Amino acid sequence: MKGFNMFYNLLQKAKANRFFSSWGISILAIILGVTIGLLGGWLFGSVVAGIGIGWGLCNFLVQRTLTRPLEQLISHGEATLIQDSMAFTDALVTLAQGDLTARVNLASQPISFSGSPELNRLKDLFNTIISSLHGSAHEFNVVTSEPCQRVFYLGADPYLEGRACGEIMGQALGGRGNVVIILGFLSQTSHELRRKGFESLLREKYPDIHILDRLETLSKADTAYALTKNVLNRHIIPDGIYASDGGIPANSARAIVDAGLSGKVKLIGHDLVDETMEFVSQGVISATLSQDPFAQGHDTVVHLFNHLVTGWRPSTPRMMTVRDVVTQENYTQFWQAGKGIIESKAIQERRAKPLMPSPHPIRIAVVGREESDFWLPVKAGVLAADQTLREYNAIVDWIVPEGDKPPDIDIRGPFLEKLVEQGYQAIALDIPNERLVPYINRVAARGIPVATYNGEPNSLRGLMSMLDSRARALLSVSQGLAESAQYLGGSGQQNLAGDNQESTQAKESIVYALTKAVQEVAQDAQEQAQAAALISTAVEQIIRAIDEVAYHINDVSGAASLSANTAKAGTDSINQTLQQMQHIHEAVGVTAKTIQEMNTYSQQIGNILYTLKEFAYQTNLLALNASIVAAGGSGASQGFNVVANEIRALAEKSSLATREVGAIVETVQKSIGLATGSMLTASDLVKEGSDLASSSGEALNQLLASAVAMQKQTIPLVDANEIVRNAITQLSEANTRVSGVIAENITATREISSTTDEMVSRSQAVSSAAVSLAEIARELEGATAMFQIEKSG
Repeated sequence: MKGFNMFYNLLQKAKANRFFSSWGISILAIILGVTIGLLGGWLFGSVVAGIGIGWGLCNFLVQRTLTRPLEQLISHGEATLIQDSMAFTDALVTLAQGDLTARVNLASQPISFSGSPELNRLKDLFNTIISSLHGSAHEFNVVTSEPCQRVFYLGADPYLEGRACGEIMGQALGGRGNVVIILGFLSQTSHELRRKGFESLLREKYPDIHILDRLETLSKADTAYALTKNVLNRHIIPDGIYASDGGIPANSARAIVDAGLSGKVKLIGHDLVDETMEFVSQGVISATLSQDPFAQGHDTVVHLFNHLVTGWRPSTPRMMTVRDVVTQENYTQFWQAGKGIIESKAIQERRAKPLMPSPHPIRIAVVGREESDFWLPVKAGVLAADQTLREYNAIVDWIVPEGDKPPDIDIRGPFLEKLVEQGYQAIALDIPNERLVPYINRVAARGIPVATYNGEPNSLRGLMSMLDSRARALLSVSQGLAESAQYLGGSGQQNLAGDNQESTQAKESIVYALTKAVQEVAQDAQEQAQAAALISTAVEQIIRAIDEVAYHINDVSGAASLSANTAKAGTDSINQTLQQMQHIHEAVGVTAKTIQEMNTYSQQIGNILYTLKEFAYQTNLLALNASIVAAGGSGASQGFNVVANEIRALAEKSSLATREVGAIVETVQKSIGLATGSMLTASDLVKEGSDLASSSGEALNQLLASAVAMQKQTIPLVDANEIVRNAITQLSEANTRVSGVIAENITATREISSTTDEMVSRSQAVSSAAVSLAEIARELEGATAMFQIEKSG
């Protein structure tokens, strides 16, 4: 038993050292034979016989189970590897010689062999090598694949997208951790380019982040969920997951939530589909990268329409869409629940717009896809473009040949030719696989412009093809520039075509003609300046004459205006006097009337005084009688006598007062009489003055009317004179400006004359530079000429 263990251990060491030669196996067989011989000697009584039997048995077993199968395996593997290596060598030599059409075609197939576990492991090693060779051949053929003859590409750069996601992952993990990559299709160009870009950035900037595995979902939701769940149940749980397909992130996020690892496993994905954005808003998906799918549908169609109608071409054949990193912190700027992707006014403004209507009906076919929600906004963009272009005499059709299944090149390729037969004038599509390129080129060769969006393969051959076309365009432009520069420069150098003596004479004649023209312009400007000076002198004399006339007209107008104002002032004064005299007349009348009433009242007072006088007289008589009676009476009559005396005294005072009041009233009556006469006389005088003032007012009114009429006649003269003066002034100002312009023209022509000489000298330098540029273009064309881009024959 120990001998078998020793043999087994030696066999393992021999395998580890690739020690599978016949000699090595023979030595192992001898050891095994000796061991069996010892046992056989004990059984058969002869050690030599046992060794011989053991040797023969072991040699048979080893030859049958190990040596022959191993020789067959090694022989097949060597033949396969040598054959494939030779194919690679031939292709690389062809490529090194500049033939970019070189292709690697491997004949090797996986080895189907069943043997011992050790031989099976060796078989698996050979198959791994064969698989790697086929992968390398695929990459080589991608590099030299046929360039696509599309008009332009509009979309994201998948490789740069992958690098952007690698940077996001590196920062999210702090530069350290383990990552699993989940793809939709390993064969799909955009998915594979994203993976390569992602891994290349991690290798360059974050070497401590390791790729644990690369898994393919075939763009199936349940597969993506199952694979992610299995990854999360492994012994080593990844720190991050990169989902390169826009339909994967939501399913991977659901598996992370179910595993209770939200926030612990960083998930980075692509696109803004609703399911993905819901997990972004919850923070389960750390970040997703937008590529503006609406523009990929809308702008591609509009640009293709403009190309058909106007021949428009972009300045660069690859138009990149904007990449936005969307996270939980900023997702509201790009997406809204229930509404989807937000189309802001700024984004709407940058959308492509049709340049002009088509003179004839146009039909454009967009070959789309619908196997995931990512294509919904692409389709929406195409349909929006269709609505816009219908007003420009064009119709756009969204066509999906595979339905809701992934693209099939065997279906999609021939379908393109059917679209041409159906009368479509242009086609837009994505390129999921480089095998579709030959079909596109056949359609383009029939004169149907093709535009691509979302994804297309890149190849060294395509790059060199573009470089070659650019070199030819550069050569054409530089030749034209050199010829133009030499045509204007006046140098005697050799032009691109050889001797340029005739060109130099032509240039010299052009320069002479230009100089002569400048001199003639300068002479004409001098003559115009002299004429302008004469015009300025005449205009000044006219302005002075007009000012003189205006001065006299203004004097007349001023005098008329003064007379009118004076007459108006006199009329106003007389009218005021008449009003005042009228008021005085009215006041005198009122006063006379009042005095007459006072005269009447004074007469009534006289009558009353007369009555009082009579009363005093009668009182005095009564007092006298009373005195007489009292004189003849008794003692009692003495009191009566006293009363009679008092009455008599009172009567005398009343009589005296009455006489005095009477005298005053008489005087007042005389005064009232005199005042009444004066008032009547004044009233008559006021009336006469009022009549005279009215006559004066009428005369002044007539004078005012005459002055106003004269003033009205002078106003048009003043206005007309002012208009003429303004016109002459404007003419003078215009002439002054013309003189200034003429002076500037004279200065400019002198500068042009000077500049012409300088231009001639500088154009010589430009000519020399243009010649150098043409030489560079020739060298570039020569450098690209060594590469064979199109297949010969």
